[in-house]
Amino acid sequence: MKSPAAGVPASPREGRLLTTDGVDICVTYRPSPQGAPCEPVIVVGHGFTGFRAKADNLRVAERLNQHLAVVDLDYRGHGSSGGTSSLGMREVLDLDAAIAWARDQGHRKVVSLGFSMGSAIAVRQAALTRTTDRGPLALTAENAPDAVVSVSGTAFWFYRGTAPMRLVHRAVSTPVGRAVLARVSHTRVDVGDWEADELGYSPEEAAAYLAPIPFLLVHGDADTYFPLEHPEAVHRGAVQGARDRGFEPAIDLWIEPGFAHAEAAVDDELLDRICAWALSMAGGETS
Repeated sequence: MKSPAAGVPASPREGRLLTTDGVDICVTYRPSPQGAPCEPVIVVGHGFTGFRAKADNLRVAERLNQHLAVVDLDYRGHGSSGGTSSLGMREVLDLDAAIAWARDQGHRKVVSLGFSMGSAIAVRQAALTRTTDRGPLALTAENAPDAVVSVSGTAFWFYRGTAPMRLVHRAVSTPVGRAVLARVSHTRVDVGDWEADELGYSPEEAAAYLAPIPFLLVHGDADTYFPLEHPEAVHRGAVQGARDRGFEPAIDLWIEPGFAHAEAAVDDELLDRICAWALSMAGGETS
């Protein structure tokens, strides 16, 4: 079969995965513009109320796919996937399954990229593949990513320090709010069975276990959900954790002037720079 021309991605293909806790997850694989799976694949995790077919999420995936292969997924409780959202706690199992599926497509290197809630998931999934005390959300090193990118991420559990986040918490903590989310945003939420001892690492804590893999933090100084204390806390945790474990930190922090929050605000130029970073850190060449 003839390979597609450089810069022209092949047709996407859909997949359905079953996580280790039995949730049905929908994914899309977008082959590389070069038509071969030798360069890294980027696994993209959306923010809360996002899903693959949503306009902002689709734009992001298609832009990234101009440079490299992409796997995007609907997290549990979102879009076409089954289950209910736990706002980033159990979703590490969804990302774990998507990374395994990405490697099944023939890619040797995987970069995980998360926006907002997806950022917390990406950081925590990578950490949980690198620690021995994994708790109830045990993951194996087999699905560890080769690099991690966090965009517009939180550092802390249960953050309510801004008006948008107070609104999110009101929505997910009441039956009426959850009904509105399901009807308007196609997002099904169930946080009633959260247990404090089951939450595990916050993103700030998880970042300490990422070294020696490359880690990129991208955050806007105009983010109304998570102010700059969040990337700064995650960055500190990652640097200190690397040094405590005898590694030279491989961490980049980009504070983007005027950038607001996640997929709705990210522009093509920033996505292109993220692709270039991913390719340089995980191997491969830009198209």
